[in-house]
Amino acid sequence: MNNLRIGLLESLLLVVLAVVLGLAMNTGHSTLLIGLVAGCTLLVATFLSTPLSLYVLVFSMLLSPELMIGALGGGGATAGRGVTLRFDDFLLLIIGFAWLVKMAVHKDSPPLKHTPLNGPIMFYVAASLLATLIGVLQGRVKPTTGFFFNLKYFE
Repeated sequence: MNNLRIGLLESLLLVVLAVVLGLAMNTGHSTLLIGLVAGCTLLVATFLSTPLSLYVLVFSMLLSPELMIGALGGGGATAGRGVTLRFDDFLLLIIGFAWLVKMAVHKDSPPLKHTPLNGPIMFYVAASLLATLIGVLQGRVKPTTGFFFNLKYFE
């Protein structure tokens, strides 16, 4: 963790988060406060260290519980399943937001590193989206079910 540097922008971010948390303490909702503190801590950690955020993400994928939201009907294997949300889904939102902020702050670095796997991964994503679109056009897949399935799959 030798790349852990706190500059002026990071210090300002920490001060703003401290003020927001201080104001949230007056609301009297302890579970909201605990979630806000955990989220803010995670946001700062992911902004400061990308490898740390990836380690946290891997461990959260192994240990997080599932929450079923709604009941989207569909055909085949997804019949009657709802949208499944896990802790790592929310963690991905926080990491993605921190990544976008980091890219806006550090404009000199490229947003994605080029690896030999980028091409095959994009081909796979395109094939899955095309198959879902064909299923929607033929009436075998409901658009909302296909959208959420692909969203969760590519996450």
